[in-house]
Amino acid sequence: MNHPPATGALAGLKVIEICTTIAGPACTRLLADFGADVIKIEPPEGDPVRQMGQHVGDVSLYAASILRNKRSIALDLKTASGRELAFELIARADILVENNRPGVLERLGLGYDALSARNPGLVMVRISGYGQTGPYRDVPAHNLACEALAGTVSVNLGQDGQPAMPHVPVSDFAAASMGLAGVLMALYRREKTGAGDRLDISMHDAALAWLPNVLGPVFVEKRAPVPQHERTWGGGAFYRIYRTADGRGGGSRACYPAGR
Repeated sequence: MNHPPATGALAGLKVIEICTTIAGPACTRLLADFGADVIKIEPPEGDPVRQMGQHVGDVSLYAASILRNKRSIALDLKTASGRELAFELIARADILVENNRPGVLERLGLGYDALSARNPGLVMVRISGYGQTGPYRDVPAHNLACEALAGTVSVNLGQDGQPAMPHVPVSDFAAASMGLAGVLMALYRREKTGAGDRLDISMHDAALAWLPNVLGPVFVEKRAPVPQHERTWGGGAFYRIYRTADGRGGGSRACYPAGR
């Protein structure tokens, strides 16, 4: 992957990533895009995204997008030597982003308490399906499961009225964006107090937070929303998809009924 840019709003910040797939890597990609020096710790076999999707030569376009502007190192965290080197890297970092299942880093000796004892200014971002605590803490999760529980799948209907596969991984990228916002606030607090922080980002909660305009039926009327009746999903004529007169669509004309 490319080296991080030399300049940017976050230039000089050192970030360690212990993540795979989308949510965590998307958060660190944003940090890298703004100039932070991101070192990604990968398992010996590499992040699975390196093998996914179309390739140009031996490079996955998926990996090129989500891993850009980062450096990487392969470490086996199941070995003492791998854990020791990871600990040393994190001890000199400003930020650690991880999206493992809750409890995994603690079992490896890389939990927040152990890390902050060595590096009190560390900002640790923990992204998981349902958070570090609560009844769903240990439930396996990925984007689609979190979207389903948040309700976005049930209102994303196809022409047959049945739930359709979401076109955008909302839970992943909502969590990544919230992780970035949390990091910036934690860094600002550190400037004032010198203390680091730990951030608990739930992919489910992040998706749910993107639905404030459609939760009225759920919380007020104690019922599931009916998509075709909600203006957010076409229940109002002013916010609906129409075929254009020339059949091309796109641009502002896509909002108008045919013949206008």
